[in-house]
Amino acid sequence: MCMNKVLIMGGNGFLGKNIASYFQTKEIPVAVYDVTAVENSSLKSYQGDVFHDGKLPEILSNYDTLIYLISTVSPKKSMDEPESAYTNDIPMLLRTLDLAKEASVKRVIFASSGGTIYGEGEGRELKEDSDTHPINHYAIAKLAAEKILLMYNERYGMENVILRIGNPYGMGQNPKSGVGALTIFTNRILNGEEILLYADPQSRRDYLSAEKVAEAFCLAYGYRFDKEVTPVFNIGSGKGYTLLELIALIEETLNTKAKVRIIEARGYDVKCNVLNVEKAKKYLNYQPEEDEKEKMKEYILQLKEKK
Repeated sequence: MCMNKVLIMGGNGFLGKNIASYFQTKEIPVAVYDVTAVENSSLKSYQGDVFHDGKLPEILSNYDTLIYLISTVSPKKSMDEPESAYTNDIPMLLRTLDLAKEASVKRVIFASSGGTIYGEGEGRELKEDSDTHPINHYAIAKLAAEKILLMYNERYGMENVILRIGNPYGMGQNPKSGVGALTIFTNRILNGEEILLYADPQSRRDYLSAEKVAEAFCLAYGYRFDKEVTPVFNIGSGKGYTLLELIALIEETLNTKAKVRIIEARGYDVKCNVLNVEKAKKYLNYQPEEDEKEKMKEYILQLKEKK
């Protein structure tokens, strides 16, 4: 497949900015579409709303590949406002896919949630064919979106690719967004604030840098599609750290003791989630960090320097 132009839908957020920057370093033409204005003058950008943008069909006709990052909910918001996961995100994806199909866009690379769609990992590494038992509306909507994308592959001959991403961290992540434990905890320690744990302190998660996520999208962009392979790939570190281990790592790196208060766990937070990334290694040539812990330390020090 010949691909030469990429449009990042929802590209003005944390991951979108990192992905756009990575593609630029690889000299791959990339542009951004977002509901908010893009400040990066080196990027071609469009500001618009998927639901109400009459120019979107024309815009999409200029691109071969879409990276789809649009998400209006988090696990918490989806439980506080259950309808939001289904009345916003799913219809936006459907409209984008229909317009993309009409514009002869061949591939949509979708950011799914490896951290939530499997449900409880029960201490084992999760593979792409593991059972999925989502425990919040956000995860259910992500899983439904995956099924829609795969159906478009079967029905319309598209080559959509799904990346099930672990728990990303990196520069530009908003510590007030409610997601991103490493970023939130580090900022609270740097500010002398208390860390509030709403989950079991022994909850184990799979963390990876935003740069690794961006690299995975680039690999998915260049992936030679094989109809015999279900195009769903876990993207993570293949390792897990408990929340207490994460806090201890930050304390060690900053040489500062954290103030931690444990609050009753929320029922919609997954307790154990570690992704098996062998399929992504085999088909995408994805390689996780050799030492994820050192990468996390580098990021913690970056946040310290930024203060």
